[in-house]
Amino acid sequence: MTRSRGVAAVCAGAAVATALFALAAGIRLHGPLAGPGDASIWEYPGFYVSTHLRLTPWPRLELFSDQALFPYGVSSVFQPWAPERDAFFAALFSRFGAGPWLQTYVLISVFVTVAGTLVIVGRELGAVRAAFAAALVTVFDLPAMAQYPNHLNLCVLHWATLGILTDFVIVRRVVIRTPLSARLVLLRLALVALSLGLDLAYVAGLALTSFVLSAGFAVVVIASRRPLGNPLATVRRELGRHPGSIVALGLVLTAATFAYVPLALQIARAARSPELAGLPTDLGDHLRLERMRR
Repeated sequence: MTRSRGVAAVCAGAAVATALFALAAGIRLHGPLAGPGDASIWEYPGFYVSTHLRLTPWPRLELFSDQALFPYGVSSVFQPWAPERDAFFAALFSRFGAGPWLQTYVLISVFVTVAGTLVIVGRELGAVRAAFAAALVTVFDLPAMAQYPNHLNLCVLHWATLGILTDFVIVRRVVIRTPLSARLVLLRLALVALSLGLDLAYVAGLALTSFVLSAGFAVVVIASRRPLGNPLATVRRELGRHPGSIVALGLVLTAATFAYVPLALQIARAARSPELAGLPTDLGDHLRLERMRR
């Protein structure tokens, strides 16, 4: 199969899977996301980002605002932040006003998950197994599908899913003594940074856990073998053969790190600040705390 036909097949498969996911989950593109339960809360973080994000000298959010509880103000640190989703919504909302931006983001997430799975797994295990894996992590991922729209943050998993699959490929190659390419390692690092753009409370944590455990295992196995080889020579050799891929992955890693790491660190520090320590996280905790005080 030629390269152009391979790209067309991946895009076609991703489009079909995305359409099936939209049909099964009941995704509609007729207007803003709204409905019973928590469906209506997901646009607010994006709206907040559209007015409170500052990009210099690095990305940061003004987490305290008096737009609520005026004139006293309130901290927004405990919102369900997902920097990529919120920036996507903020950009489209600021330019075009209200629209089906979150639904569109979910569909893009599914498309990226399928296409990425077909590429990552396909190169390692072949097209048939890659297609099975792509269907398994999207169309047949019933728990994630059931989260839409009330828990929309838990059904957007693209970078985390691709990172976990890349961990599988890396560990498999280490175990069967297949050399690791610099591009594969750089891809995994880029996916780590990109995962910080997903839901910070749950999804990014799963992605980082997979990376730490898999990388730790791979390092221990590689370090126990002799000889270790010359990784710098491998990098130089691949840079000569695939300069475009190496540079592109390096740029993605740099951009994602700059965009998401400062925001993740800021939110984590603010959530652990002494002023917010011990505050109840929901109504049930608040009522229990009041009973204890009495």
